[in-house]
Amino acid sequence: LVRGAISYGASVWCFQAIFLRFILSAVSGSTPVGVSMLDVFSYSGYPFIPLCVAIAVGLVMPPSVYFATLMYGALCSAVVLLRTLKARVAESRSHAAYGHLASAVPGGGADAMPKSATPLLIALCAIQFPVALFLGKHA
Repeated sequence: LVRGAISYGASVWCFQAIFLRFILSAVSGSTPVGVSMLDVFSYSGYPFIPLCVAIAVGLVMPPSVYFATLMYGALCSAVVLLRTLKARVAESRSHAAYGHLASAVPGGGADAMPKSATPLLIALCAIQFPVALFLGKHA
């Protein structure tokens, strides 16, 4: 039983890391985004913290409170991922465009955040809800 939960968690973590790496590659375009794989795995591990809280709440509260906590945690992890990745992509693109002067450019420059990044980042946020339900079911 425990091995199954660990394998589900590890497979979802790897899937999310691969999906996140794909999004960062697609967003960067011709400019490489300076995000290491360790950062990618740490970003894809964000949803596990609210999941642990939801499981702890589910042990002592009724199922409705468990699912409300699970969905609130998924929403919170989606917002954290969205804000973190938007800042990281904008930072790396402005640094690539302006070099050492990136901090002197107000707002990171005009082309700091590409328009193609927003739908991909929202797609990453949208998969947080099915991921939370899947992991919550198999925990």
